Amino acid sequence: AAGSSDQQVYLLDRQGKLLWREKLKDKVWTVDLSADGQRLVVGAGEKEAHVRTFNRGGQAQWKRYVEGGVSCVAVSAGGEIVLVGTRAGHIHIFDGNGESVYHEVASKMIRDVAISRDARTAVAVSEDGHVHGVLLSL
Repeated sequence: AAGSSDQQVYLLDRQGKLLWREKLKDKVWTVDLSADGQRLVVGAGEKEAHVRTFNRGGQAQWKRYVEGGVSCVAVSAGGEIVLVGTRAGHIHIFDGNGESVYHEVASKMIRDVAISRDARTAVAVSEDGHVHGVLLSL
């Protein structure tokens, strides 16, 4: 999976063959594909920053607006958890249906996010080096 500043999102197979491409209305900043290959998460937009998901066939599933510009995203192995970090320091967690299950504001930009393989722990690292951990019980 890949995204580009020319507003394109791409999903390729393991051999590099293009499966589908979607043109968005905003720059794409970050993408992540679930380990099972069934959910693609995209962080996009400048003035109207948002995260959206697509299924393996390229159909849009849901879209949520977030504060401060998306800096990083992660999706759990089975696609049931989506973790988002923003340049304004917001940490968002959404369930597989796009419902917000957690929100925190850190003191600095979120540089990286990750979800454990068992989808029970989410972590975010802010620009000032702080590690923010969340135990999930979904």
